Amino acid sequence: TSIRRASMIVVDSAEAAPREAGELVAAVENGIISWDQLVELRRVVAGLSPGRQSPKEDIYFKHFGIGVVDIAAAKLAYDIAKKRGVGLEVDI
Repeated sequence: TSIRRASMIVVDSAEAAPREAGELVAAVENGIISWDQLVELRRVVAGLSPGRQSPKEDIYFKHFGIGVVDIAAAKLAYDIAKKRGVGLEVDI
């Protein structure tokens, strides 16, 4: 399965995973993974946990609809725009 192949399992909430992710629950129950292997997206975005280390790595991502995904997408867009020198900064 893709969970078995994954070098990293990223979720938007480790707390919600046991309630929201049936495939992860099954993988834990079958001894394929353990709950402590999950990495929260916020930790990857903040640089507290490494993301993909090589293009050959498979990352399994489970999204539960939590707002952190929107923040991660916004940060990625911001970083790309800043790197390319496009966009406009405004005071809010």
